[in-house]
Amino acid sequence: MREFNEKLNSPNFQNMGRMEMMPEKKETFNKIEYVISCVGAFASKYSLSNSQAYAYLRRFSGIDFLIDCYSAEHTLSIDDAVEDIQAICFKKGGRIA
Repeated sequence: MREFNEKLNSPNFQNMGRMEMMPEKKETFNKIEYVISCVGAFASKYSLSNSQAYAYLRRFSGIDFLIDCYSAEHTLSIDDAVEDIQAICFKKGGRIA
């Protein structure tokens, strides 16, 4: 019985059936989570629903900016990212300030 329990607790058995995420899928997953976080923070800051914030950011290129500039933006705070997307949207015709 002890041998059986040792096998159950071995790292090889614990990881069985789990596949490591491919690097490109991991990056895509991280970008999605980052954009969702930024949309939520933007919605909270400007008293919008998540749907309203997403539609606004999509219309005025905020979402595109977050995706295109992810490598730099994700190193900043979410508050900094919200300020950046607000400025981008304003330049593209959005009027939330």
